Amino acid sequence: MWRRASLLLLLLPAVAHAHPGHGPAIVQVGVGLDNRFDPRSVTVGVGDTVIWRWGSGFNHSVTADDGVFDSGSRTSGEFTHRFTEEGTFGYHCTVHPTQMSGQVTVVSVAGADVEPPRLSQVRVSRRGRRHRIHFTLSERADVLARIQRRKRTVRAFDIAARAGANRSRVRTRGLDPGRYRIALTAFDAADNRSATLTARLRVRRR
Repeated sequence: MWRRASLLLLLLPAVAHAHPGHGPAIVQVGVGLDNRFDPRSVTVGVGDTVIWRWGSGFNHSVTADDGVFDSGSRTSGEFTHRFTEEGTFGYHCTVHPTQMSGQVTVVSVAGADVEPPRLSQVRVSRRGRRHRIHFTLSERADVLARIQRRKRTVRAFDIAARAGANRSRVRTRGLDPGRYRIALTAFDAADNRSATLTARLRVRRR
């Protein structure tokens, strides 16, 4: 299963501290008619994610003081950011900068995995009308494969891959003849994400 949609362990919004290393912290953006973040301060572990949720229907943003992350101004939905190093990180709402500010404290967690998987040696082979994607992984991970044409994804599938050399069949039935590319991105058990690598794919007329 594609781990980008990893299981979210929901915490009560009134809790000011997450349990570092045990899932994301939830922050409410705007509470009723109040322009505030609730809680204003959270503590998470290295590798944890903070989820900001809009609930008041008013326009707000979640913008890092140092510009590292920015949700943009919106009235609903969610915004997430994963913190991969220790420190204290301030943020604010650009719509209400003097009223709405918050802080995320990131602490060390023993054994936290923040190292992304490494993809390499990505290529496509063809035997007759059958295509296979080959690649090498530094660790066991779920790989999202996207078949793209003119920068648009026309088909996607998941590969449960092991450490070392891997190969998987690429189903091209139903695709128009022409040139494509396959983009691979790996996600490990800690939801660390690899760089995306691509390989060329040519679909011939049947």
